[in-house]
Amino acid sequence: MMLYFLSASLIVYIIAMGYVGFEVKNISSDMASNSLKQTSVDVGNQIGGLLRQRESMVETLVMAFKEYTNIDEENRRPFYTNMLHQTISNNHDVLSVWSIWEPNTIDGLDADNISASDATDEGTYAPSFYWSDGEVKPEKNGSPQYEESFYTLPKQSLHTTVLNPYMYSYDSTSGDSVLMSSIVAPIIVWDEFVGVVGIDISLEYLQNALATISTNGDEQIY
Repeated sequence: MMLYFLSASLIVYIIAMGYVGFEVKNISSDMASNSLKQTSVDVGNQIGGLLRQRESMVETLVMAFKEYTNIDEENRRPFYTNMLHQTISNNHDVLSVWSIWEPNTIDGLDADNISASDATDEGTYAPSFYWSDGEVKPEKNGSPQYEESFYTLPKQSLHTTVLNPYMYSYDSTSGDSVLMSSIVAPIIVWDEFVGVVGIDISLEYLQNALATISTNGDEQIY
């Protein structure tokens, strides 16, 4: 849990400082110190609330994935791939929704799914969808990304984890990288770790979201 709060705090700090820096330009010097402190706290609380909302989305997906044994083996991948597609289609503020599983865990059919659209080159189940130009697209994962922090950290902590901000590109050919954070939760079935599910959120979204949050009556943050 400490990892979660440290990561979330860093995201809050980055966004809050950017906003506070703008606000300080608009207040007199004798009020700057107190206003900066209060504004930083307010913005921090608001960003924390946004992150908690998205954490609930991830944990809801985890609960659904934990029921995979109740679905016929040959239907598990189509069912959950469609579920993730629907999830991101209904949430335009989320950059990406994805899941990565340990080899031959969801159905034991990795060999039959090599290079499938929701699998890696080895057939490992790893569905991923992202928004691009107003359209939901599948992200192709060449090799299992078991060494990346978005997999290793939740696997080690066995808790929902908010990653520190990082640059990422969903299309390696475009070179369009986005500054984002990921909220990732482990999937644990019968005390066994089988994979992770996560969502990506851009820091730009969190900054823009502040404009819609009322702080004092009808006053909004800009």
